[in-house]
Amino acid sequence: MPHFSRALSRLPPSYDSAAYRPFLATYGTHYISQAALGGRVRQLMTAQTCRVVLDGLTASDIKECLASQFSLNLGLGSLASNSECREGSSHWHKWRSQAAYMEHRDEVTGGHGQASLLFSTKQDAGVFSAWMESLKTSPSLVSYSLMPIHTLVEPDDPRREALRQAVKKYVAERGRRRSCPRSCPEGGKTYSWDPCKCYCFASPLTNSMCCSLKRGMARLKVRVLWAEDLWGDHMSATDAYVRFLFQGRRLQTGHIEGDNNPIWFKDLDFGLVTLPALPKMEMEVWDSDLWEDDLLGRCYTYLEVGRDVRHTCHLAHGHLQFSYTLECGPNLGGNNCHEYVPARG
Repeated sequence: MPHFSRALSRLPPSYDSAAYRPFLATYGTHYISQAALGGRVRQLMTAQTCRVVLDGLTASDIKECLASQFSLNLGLGSLASNSECREGSSHWHKWRSQAAYMEHRDEVTGGHGQASLLFSTKQDAGVFSAWMESLKTSPSLVSYSLMPIHTLVEPDDPRREALRQAVKKYVAERGRRRSCPRSCPEGGKTYSWDPCKCYCFASPLTNSMCCSLKRGMARLKVRVLWAEDLWGDHMSATDAYVRFLFQGRRLQTGHIEGDNNPIWFKDLDFGLVTLPALPKMEMEVWDSDLWEDDLLGRCYTYLEVGRDVRHTCHLAHGHLQFSYTLECGPNLGGNNCHEYVPARG
């Protein structure tokens, strides 16, 4: 401390980088206070957030089952008969399915004990008790506070403010720029205080963590291109329009008068849909008449995920060309968007 005080007294009262930089290089920018000695046993688990949502669990559910399993492994407790995490419960089955995809790391700080023994499935409380006893002779630093070094200077000393400025500039220049592992999904934004953390405005498709709310969620858009060689009337050319039907919804084009080879290039946007295992879409071609419209033909296709997927609907007379785009919600994949897909970097 005498060396620190002497070095501090030699600093100019106003900020000068040539004088303050060497001081910070020697003594650092922060110091430790409120240190606590003891021990800590910790098990860190990483869960795939969006998989948790898709399986109908919440962060609280995961935390509860983790804490219960943690206590059981240490031999410090048992599950209550009404616990949602007890074997056989609905939560238990969902939890077990999640556990297969989780990564974990065990940490033991202080004392004489190995993580492999403390976290074994033997549920031996004696091992934990022995570790607790060893903390009396072999404690470790388990918690502390970091304080900026300028707080060691008297409030009425002008060097206090100069040192505060020096620390701020020193950290800004030397601090590493954070590299985020991946970008936010479509519609996601980053927090100002954490550029690597995303959030979404809750919508029918996603929650606030940008996860799809359930399996099968997707967006569907159909583009009606053209038809050729239609035949609807004996006396005149066809007044054609096209109708698409999916999950009880019906969208259609306007009709084109007097043309057996109509061209639409019309987008029909179904928007957000929830796909079954085999998503079936039907299409119909009609001839508009004054009294009653005539159905010229219909066909159907089973949808698969893709962009601008082209199809031809063959009619009794002529054919219809159309395409569709089916895109899964965030973290969903497979032909029907029922599979969980980890976020890509």
